[in-house]
Amino acid sequence: MQIHKNVSYTATHVIRFRQRLTKPQLQTLMQKLDAYIEQQNAKKTDDVITAIHTMYLDDGTSDIEMFVAINKAIPSTKSFTYMPKFELTNCIMFSYKGYSHLVPEAYTKLYHIAKGMGLEINPPFYNVSDGQMIGLWENGEVEMDVYVKANTVNTFEKPQYVTLCTE
Repeated sequence: MQIHKNVSYTATHVIRFRQRLTKPQLQTLMQKLDAYIEQQNAKKTDDVITAIHTMYLDDGTSDIEMFVAINKAIPSTKSFTYMPKFELTNCIMFSYKGYSHLVPEAYTKLYHIAKGMGLEINPPFYNVSDGQMIGLWENGEVEMDVYVKANTVNTFEKPQYVTLCTE
């Protein structure tokens, strides 16, 4: 796994949503988003960015945030928020190609490699693909770049020891 440090990612004209959803609900929401983009005479461009903030095993839902790049500004709605710019800075990044069910293992591997490099990662992981985000819900192959914010771990001087006296 080759990791790139101090990487940035920027997308312009982005539609964003964040909700707690099941897989079928996500597919329905994506169809509504596609219809809304088309209704506004806009088109998807480049990338789809997904971030899974939390997975809830008790009910099979996930707290998902998604950013879809489009070719022009469109009005926000109750469900979808327009952003003129989406930007990730101070990230580490690696490219992933493999089965979607193995993505969490890649995240874990990245965590350990980053720790060895003196970096502390700050989730969520942002998965940038060319629209294959549904593949993350299935066990198919996916190809994406994974970004996560990272900070250099502070190194402190050796602690000063103080002898306490008790009476």
